[in-house]
Amino acid sequence: MVHHYLSWAVYLTDRLWESLLKLHSDLERLQCSKAKPLHQCADAPPLLYRNGFTPTDGTLQPPLTCSKVIAKLKAVVAGQPIANLMTAMDLFLYNIRTPFFYTLLTLWSIATLLLAHTVLYHLDILLIRSHFVRSKASHLIDAKALLTHGRKMLSLYKDVDYFDDDLY
Repeated sequence: MVHHYLSWAVYLTDRLWESLLKLHSDLERLQCSKAKPLHQCADAPPLLYRNGFTPTDGTLQPPLTCSKVIAKLKAVVAGQPIANLMTAMDLFLYNIRTPFFYTLLTLWSIATLLLAHTVLYHLDILLIRSHFVRSKASHLIDAKALLTHGRKMLSLYKDVDYFDDDLY
């Protein structure tokens, strides 16, 4: 049973507060004597069991009365304990999740920068390579040489022939 309450305390503090508030109002509506022990009231044990509270086994403790339980629940629901719990759990979850958030942010940033660098580097090579040769002829492409099968286009680079049909 403890793991249910622990998960409530960590992830559902608002829901825990609402449940305790409802239990408080249900116990106030019970028609049992305020001085009578809680376990002797006919409607109290099923109500407590429905909300997840079970009686202790084999321990000798003074019996809790309905009025004591109602007063304790009122102090918890309306007072500082539930507010402290909500604040502590929010800080706890924030402190756990923050390193993972920054790690993911860093990894995605690195991946994006590497992708951008790779794309821009290859574009730069393709677009600027023709500007390394500083002659006017580097930008003049013979359209007839591209369209006709018999003419060869002269290359401006050493050992590079465009449309080299002799290799195949």
